[in-house]
Amino acid sequence: MGDVVKNQDSSISYETSLFWLDKENKNLLPKVGGIYVLWEDGRLYGGSTDNLFRRVPESIREQGFGKTIFYYPEKLLSYNGNIDLIALLRRIEAQCISAVFTITCGNGVPFVLTNEQHACPLQPSAWNMDEKGGHSLGIDIAHTVLHSLMVPKCLNLLPYYDLLFSEIPSKMRMENALRWNDIITLERDNRRKTGFQKGPLWCIKTD
Repeated sequence: MGDVVKNQDSSISYETSLFWLDKENKNLLPKVGGIYVLWEDGRLYGGSTDNLFRRVPESIREQGFGKTIFYYPEKLLSYNGNIDLIALLRRIEAQCISAVFTITCGNGVPFVLTNEQHACPLQPSAWNMDEKGGHSLGIDIAHTVLHSLMVPKCLNLLPYYDLLFSEIPSKMRMENALRWNDIITLERDNRRKTGFQKGPLWCIKTD
């Protein structure tokens, strides 16, 4: 398992781990609450639930994809007993979705985020927190999922805020889409040469 860090608002702490499994093994999902991200063929969808075992298969049916499932179970969270867990999970979900949107759109990563809610830029405070070396579980989940999908580090950073409102990201996206297979191959080769690398969270396969 990973380390334990404080969330940016210090109301919670969390273990730096993230689990994943194939859709065929969705019966191994725990019957607890958590955050999840579905992935297949360039499409992403994020959500939160009070029961991963029940909700994730429902989301796969609703979205029509989900070959790979990333999930962060509530058992890895430590928080004050007065906190509403469902509200907390929804807050982390919203930040995770916004982080995926911000990183992929701002850096021209040719992925499609199918969420309608929260698919918008992160609040400017996220950049201040990042510069100070702070931690935010939602953003860490987003970074780790994209890292696991072979997105190079240079395209897996929070882009300049003003860049999000320019035409540059859409041009980058078109260029990257044409050579994405080459980008992935080069990234995979670089990781083999440089040794083990991980995102902000340890990504652990559920066997």
